[in-house]
Amino acid sequence: MVKISREKIALGMFVLLLGLAAVIVFSYFSTARSFNVAATMVDDTMGHMEGYTALVYQGTLSESRHQEKHKAETEDQRLDEASKVDSAQADADSEFDEPGLSEIKRSNKVFVSDVREAYEIKGAQVFSINTADPTYYATPTLLSIGDTTIGVIGVNTYATKAYLRQVNSYFEANDAELVVCVTRSTVLLGQFEGIDLVIVTDQEEDVSMTGMDIEGTFLVQAPEENACGVAMVAPHHVLSARVIEEA
Repeated sequence: MVKISREKIALGMFVLLLGLAAVIVFSYFSTARSFNVAATMVDDTMGHMEGYTALVYQGTLSESRHQEKHKAETEDQRLDEASKVDSAQADADSEFDEPGLSEIKRSNKVFVSDVREAYEIKGAQVFSINTADPTYYATPTLLSIGDTTIGVIGVNTYATKAYLRQVNSYFEANDAELVVCVTRSTVLLGQFEGIDLVIVTDQEEDVSMTGMDIEGTFLVQAPEENACGVAMVAPHHVLSARVIEEA
């Protein structure tokens, strides 16, 4: 009986240690991601984005129907960014516009071409993603700038796991560094595995305009029609997103 009790205690301690290790590993990666996202926001604000990849896309949501959601998320993003930049930088931001964005924010509508140029000035590799119609990328498409290649797939009807695996195999065979999916809704995707970034063009309540990580895939809601979204890929392949709107 004593031997059995000792074995149970040892087993319990082993399980406890495994659980503790899992918590530590999860906390490590969560903290690492937070630091990387914060660093991206600082680099973006300062205009130093060498080594970054930026994907710019036009907003697709009707402003009249989704104004409240957009304002709430924009406010959350603004407060979040403010907490990650020190007070000295915050004071500098109040006096100077971000490099390349001052003229964009003075117009009534933000255009992809203008935002693209602004991020090129910052030193990023910039791709324009067509979000007006997911069927634009119905055939898996490779986009290349310099040494960077990404794969883009548009999903307008349900895509099975088998189909998405075939698409991923095609992109892998062509050395795509990033896999992007443009879709009306995440429910149309049989799986997220193998997809780095999903841009949702119709309103989806659970997806944020500033993005969220689900199972290793970054999901982001396209903003309103008069705004542009920018998904940024840091040198360590950590994704984040922001909305650029009129002043």
